[in-house]
Amino acid sequence: MRSGITNRWLRGSLFLTVLLVLLVESMFVYNFGRSYYNSVQQTMMRRFSSINGQLKMYTGDTAQKTAANRSVALRRMVEQFADKDKYEFMLLDGYGGVIASSSGTGADGIVVQDDFNKAQDAPDGVGVAIYRTASGETVMAVCSLVPYAAAMRLVTSLTLVQAQLKSVFIVSLIVVAAILGFTVASGLYFVRGIVVPLGQVERIAASIARGELDVRLPVTGDERDEVDRLRGTINQMAEGLEE
Repeated sequence: MRSGITNRWLRGSLFLTVLLVLLVESMFVYNFGRSYYNSVQQTMMRRFSSINGQLKMYTGDTAQKTAANRSVALRRMVEQFADKDKYEFMLLDGYGGVIASSSGTGADGIVVQDDFNKAQDAPDGVGVAIYRTASGETVMAVCSLVPYAAAMRLVTSLTLVQAQLKSVFIVSLIVVAAILGFTVASGLYFVRGIVVPLGQVERIAASIARGELDVRLPVTGDERDEVDRLRGTINQMAEGLEE
């Protein structure tokens, strides 16, 4: 049967420690995952900035001619996109339909309209969506409105990111388990260091109460040990009663 001290330690100190560790673990996993996703998004945004910078090199005699030249150049960039193994690059119309894509297909099954709809409502004209494709793969889509077409969209797989996050999550769980294991072990050692001597004092005190005045508790003489001083006091009481 657990002692009152052990129960109070379990309900108080250990319970709060577990809550604190789990809270820190949750915050760490959330912030770590968010930083990874933000990194992927920023990389895609830099791609858009680079493309917009390249489009500024295309000009014409009039504003309409400049827009037409840049529209043609943008479509050519989509069709000749180099990093097809990392991204799906698309050019969208005003309804979010695919005008051109780096894979040469309509990208059916891998896109949704969420990122396009968010870009329409966003002040900066950028929308981001994370979702699962028809094949079950998790992807991130970033859409940016452009004046030379309706919008540009980049889609990339998050499989490697999720694998990395899973590895970090497993490692963090091991660390949390180690911390909690050490906390429990050290706490039990400390609690037993109090409970066992107090149980011994209780038994001797009960013996004295029954009239067994010759019983004594072992003492070490350590003045810094409160339990040892208590043993000495019980022994003095027993000696006084015996006299």
